[in-house]
Amino acid sequence: MTKTVPYKPTFSMGVSRALMNDGVLSNRNARLSEIYKEKKELATYELVWGFGKRLDSEDSIVYWDAKNKIPVIVPGIIDGMIGYQLWMYALAQETKNS
Repeated sequence: MTKTVPYKPTFSMGVSRALMNDGVLSNRNARLSEIYKEKKELATYELVWGFGKRLDSEDSIVYWDAKNKIPVIVPGIIDGMIGYQLWMYALAQETKNS
C-alpha cells in the first residue's frame, strides 16, 4: 500500500520562495543557530530539512521534504533572498564572536 502525503504541492513557487512564504525565516537567527548546532557544514537539502523540521505547518513543501527526507537540491541558494538571510546570519555571528 502506498502512503499518500496530505500536501497539495505548488511547484511553481520553488523551494526558496516556499522558505520565505512559510515563515521559515521569520526567526532567522534562532532557527539557523539550532541548525548550526546540529551540523556545521550543510548541503542545501540539509538546510531545507533543518528549516522543515522546525515548521508546524503541514501545508508547506519544506515541512514534507524534511519529514520524508526528500533531498531537494537548491542550486544557487546563495544568489537570492535565502542567500542574503544566510549572509546576514553569518555576519551577525562574526560580529558576536569578535
